Amino acid sequence: MATACSDGRQLRRCSIKNFEDEIYPRARAAAKRLDSVAQGEERAIRHVDPINGHKSVTFLRRDCFTNDFTRRGRRVASFWSEHGRMDASGRLLR
Repeated sequence: MATACSDGRQLRRCSIKNFEDEIYPRARAAAKRLDSVAQGEERAIRHVDPINGHKSVTFLRRDCFTNDFTRRGRRVASFWSEHGRMDASGRLLR
């Protein structure tokens, strides 16, 4: 009477199955964590409700999506006032 994992091939399949049972649920949970997303990137997670089949998408990213709408690197070099031309700190330029 042979056990389920008695020969070499069957032993490999049993050991891989045990690792899959440990690794796959942890990998799925890690993929839904916010700290697993790289800075500046976003990840889409698709959900399907098992009751009614409604599909939804959740996006994970570290910063707010409105940061994409800002102009980066823009600064005030100088401006005109009633006293003349001034630099960004408010000093009068000559």
